[in-house]
Amino acid sequence: MDTFDLKKYLAEGRLYEDETADLDKAMAKGLSALEVGDSALEDEDLSQVVKEDKEQLNESITGLVVGGILAAPKLIQWLGKSIGAIGKLLGKDESSIAKGITKFGTKWEKLYVKAIAAVIKATGFAKSLWMKDGKQNDKDLYAVSKVVFGVILAVAAGNAISTALSTSSPIIAALEGVFGGTKVAEIIGIVPKVAKAVA
Repeated sequence: MDTFDLKKYLAEGRLYEDETADLDKAMAKGLSALEVGDSALEDEDLSQVVKEDKEQLNESITGLVVGGILAAPKLIQWLGKSIGAIGKLLGKDESSIAKGITKFGTKWEKLYVKAIAAVIKATGFAKSLWMKDGKQNDKDLYAVSKVVFGVILAVAAGNAISTALSTSSPIIAALEGVFGGTKVAEIIGIVPKVAKAVA
């Protein structure tokens, strides 16, 4: 007698487990690459990469961080190790990648943000955004780190599908779901430039 319950199987989401399991492995590999690669940034002073001045006051943290990443080749090189590790394991199917980002993005967020924040503090990257009156603002440091994590995921996904991410891409919707208040459109705007720099 067959006791397989299709409705239960679908309700549990087990149909997509195999599709998204690769992203979980990729995220683990990407985090490992970040942690191993941070020694290359030990003596880097990136505190002047993002300066807050009157012209930048109206720009979002996302825009400032994204611009700062492009101005810091060593930082891009460090991020490239994680981007490459994730991108190699993602596969080519946009909807599978999007499902994986939705499922595992928040699971890995704390670990990535912690690793990224450690490097940001050590290098002083975007210091004017998270250091106010000589005191570290943890909320702003978290926001800066989260934007960098968004860049990693967006570039890795773009590299995996080997095309530019369009605004109608399910990957964009998944990133917006994971990153909420972060302006994903600003991150997507630099994906080709970062991808080219890490290639």
